[in-house]
Amino acid sequence: MWGIFTWHVEWYNVKYDDAIWDFEDLKINMTRDIVSDSPMLKFEFPTMKKWEISADQTVDTWILAADGPIRLVIEDFDISFDMDMKLDANGYIDPIVYNTKLSFGESNLYHDDPLTAFCLFQIVDFAFIMIRNSVFLIGQYIFTDMMGPIIDKFLNHYHFDFYIWSPFKGQNKYSIMSFDYRNTQSPYIGDGYLEFRYVGEMAYQHLDNSKCKMTEIKPMKFMAHKHFSQYVMSEEAATCWANAFSQSEIGEINLTGPKLSKLFQGFTQKPLDIPFTSTSLRNHIPLFFQKLGHNKKLRLDLTFKDVKVLFGNFDTDLIFEYTMIMNWLPDDAGASKPGAKGTVGSKETIFYDEFKMVSTATLEVTDDVGYLNILNHKLDLNNKFAQTVSPEKNTIDVTENEYREFL
Repeated sequence: MWGIFTWHVEWYNVKYDDAIWDFEDLKINMTRDIVSDSPMLKFEFPTMKKWEISADQTVDTWILAADGPIRLVIEDFDISFDMDMKLDANGYIDPIVYNTKLSFGESNLYHDDPLTAFCLFQIVDFAFIMIRNSVFLIGQYIFTDMMGPIIDKFLNHYHFDFYIWSPFKGQNKYSIMSFDYRNTQSPYIGDGYLEFRYVGEMAYQHLDNSKCKMTEIKPMKFMAHKHFSQYVMSEEAATCWANAFSQSEIGEINLTGPKLSKLFQGFTQKPLDIPFTSTSLRNHIPLFFQKLGHNKKLRLDLTFKDVKVLFGNFDTDLIFEYTMIMNWLPDDAGASKPGAKGTVGSKETIFYDEFKMVSTATLEVTDDVGYLNILNHKLDLNNKFAQTVSPEKNTIDVTENEYREFL
């Protein structure tokens, strides 16, 4: 007897329309509770403007024996919640979600038969109510416990690996870098602003390759937040970045005639043919003209190591202390072939040496564009290099006087 109340509802020819999203109206308010002074990120997320599912339906009960097309329309679906952020032991941010609310807006179910539409919508509406009330009552536990691992995975556990091309035209090389943006303390949510404090470590290829010392960083403060966003970097982090890039492929600069021409074409917008030979460098570095003769094509490989960055010292914005490595080689045809070791002008390193350098600069920003103005770029003679009498390696029999003249 009770079998007469058994319903079998079947949908076929189901079609899903493209959902119309409403991300443009997302609102995020950063504030602090007036009473408890607890931080809050208030999200108002009008997720879905409209999504329609249509199908043909059959119902095999004598009470609602109504077959025909049916449509379920989810319209103006919104979600809102308040959130705080706390740091865990791994440096990951765990969201603390509370006051979660869902709204299904003007969602409805449509059928040609009014009684069928009414009865079926009660089932659908009851499901909406269950979801809405469940989220309101236990949403804090659902989202707090679920969102943390999802965010960690999505953010690659706060490690960002990226490719970066050499900024110098004509070098045609890139490096793979890895950035560690795990947090060192829980983000601070203020009235209209949000502060993050990252580890900030940069490494070549992978963070396991990093040699940075990021444990003795001095406390830093942000400026007023009223007018602009800001990024504050410590000297330790800047030094770490500089050394990471110096270890990478783009930290090596190869200079030849064609590469110099491509570099300066970016300024002149005209084809150039800049010579890089013993003759063209004669007025600046007469050593190679004296040792190699006329018009010997040269290649200079520049690399850097032991970089130290200082901010705001000695009336200048930036100070770079580093070791510059110069490796001079011939760039004639067949230069890659090995030559007789020690022979003047052989197809191997002509002149190799390392120089302790100091460069100072100012940094100015105009219309959100930074301009670096080099003030000084010179040898640091207050070290052991001041007493050096010869390069570390050369194949052109450089004398002590010739080396002094080169310096």
